[in-house]
Amino acid sequence: MDELTAWLRANVPDDGDPCTLVHGDFKLDNLLFREDGPAVAAVLDVELATLGHPLCDLATMLVYHDFEVMKARPSPEALARKPADGDLVERYFSRLRKSGAATADLPVANFNYFLAFSLFRVCAIAQGVAKRAADGNASSAAAVEIGKLAPVAAERGLRAAAAPPWAL
Repeated sequence: MDELTAWLRANVPDDGDPCTLVHGDFKLDNLLFREDGPAVAAVLDVELATLGHPLCDLATMLVYHDFEVMKARPSPEALARKPADGDLVERYFSRLRKSGAATADLPVANFNYFLAFSLFRVCAIAQGVAKRAADGNASSAAAVEIGKLAPVAAERGLRAAAAPPWAL
């Protein structure tokens, strides 16, 4: 965690510091899908919404989907519609460009930073859950298992940091 913290501090992307509304907990189980097709009908659980970098929500969704204990639990139909991670990132940037959004020219190469940051966040959350479980204040029967994700998330964050830059 210390190594990941140091890497994050030393590698903040210099992309003009775009600021948009971000959900803060964007994942499949916070989405309601239309019954007639693969379209989102509503976004739920917005109490963590804040201003931040627009790539945070995309990275958060990919990270949460990757963790067995913390990943989304949508319907099988919704999971079947989830594209591969690379496809999702490519579609995200394609739609940004088509929309003419001010964030459309964000360097996709910086995406590893946001993956590493999201994994850092999962690690911090898992450590908090583990502490509450150790103190006898767990709010979930899965608290001990979630706590075990902390070192896994930190290690995956370091792997994201060391990975080659994204290219579309």
